[in-house]
Amino acid sequence: MAPKARPVGRPSARPAKARPPARASNLVGEVASTFAVDETVRHSGTVAFFDKRRGYGFISLSKLGVVPGDKVMVHWSEIQSKDKWPFLVNGLEVEFSLTKVAGTTGATIKGAKVTKPGNQPLSMDEEEEKELEFVGGKTARYQATVKWFNQKNGFGYVTLREPVEKIQDVRVTREEILGGEVLPLAPGLPVELGLYKNKHSTICGYSLTQPGGAVITRAVGEARQEFGPQQFTGELQWFADRGRLGFILPDNFEALPKEVQDKSTAAAQRRANKTQQEAFEGLTFRTRDMADPNTKWVVGMQVKFSPYVDSASAGAYNVTPA
Repeated sequence: MAPKARPVGRPSARPAKARPPARASNLVGEVASTFAVDETVRHSGTVAFFDKRRGYGFISLSKLGVVPGDKVMVHWSEIQSKDKWPFLVNGLEVEFSLTKVAGTTGATIKGAKVTKPGNQPLSMDEEEEKELEFVGGKTARYQATVKWFNQKNGFGYVTLREPVEKIQDVRVTREEILGGEVLPLAPGLPVELGLYKNKHSTICGYSLTQPGGAVITRAVGEARQEFGPQQFTGELQWFADRGRLGFILPDNFEALPKEVQDKSTAAAQRRANKTQQEAFEGLTFRTRDMADPNTKWVVGMQVKFSPYVDSASAGAYNVTPA
């Protein structure tokens, strides 16, 4: 029989910490699953709060009584805009629809299709750019390589090919990455960007792209190396429907390319060290890695996949039921 993925690490001898008692949820927009929402109706409101770096905020509805608390959460992906990183500002008047997102025990009402009043696309970049002091002008571009980038915290540094005003390393935040989503940036990745000075006269990165101006895709940002078209088989160990994230135990781990084995083993060891629990050598996959995003995934089912490695770990793409 072909060798399956192996467990890495050992269970901790330390007793598990007791979890605090569960508290009643107070999520903004939380409703019963039977709560009715007309998603075709447009509403007006004012931005109560928006965190540009994290990409979410809250809108207060002008008409009271439509939803509990008269406030809804909104994610940046629901902002109708051509800005490089769509965002809102506190106090801004907007127009939007409502959508109901099902949960495990109820549902949450959230803002959707957010626009200017009159259903017009928002454009916040132009106003923000008027306040910036560009280095070499707004259209000037500089070549650099990624030094490091912390995806969780949303910032990092790139090293300029040629120093500018004696500065070689420049800070870049996630909202300046042209790619349309929260993206990783692998160390050593070649990039191109503009530069500006912030209010403290520190040079910062602006509008970061691939060399030549192409947007940063996730595959580029991860420095993904794919091993296709050969496919392998495995078992779906777990799948989180809410995050659309799954984990595959390959049927024959040692048949995988060595680069994939090494990355998977290293990732499993990191998980084992962090959790003090056994972790298996396997491959993760997300919605974009599914051959059909509408597939109904069932734990324990057999799947087919092609493997890849990136700057951090190993994963599977072109994933289908076997």
